[in-house]
Amino acid sequence: VIIRNLQLALIDGGNMELSIKPWDIVIDMEGFLENYDAEAAAIQSSEACRNYESLMLDAEVKLESAHVTL
Repeated sequence: VIIRNLQLALIDGGNMELSIKPWDIVIDMEGFLENYDAEAAAIQSSEACRNYESLMLDAEVKLESAHVTL
């Protein structure tokens, strides 16, 4: 992936030999993604969305109640 306006390139090096220049920054993502569980992340995201929707509905009810009392 190349993002020109940020002068950034994301490369999956895999087993490739890359010639790295002194100004290049290399981040090995394997350490970050070693225990990554996509299914667990999706479940957690879904739970967060449901909690957010619940809070928004509660706020709506309270605002409607306040409007009625005015």
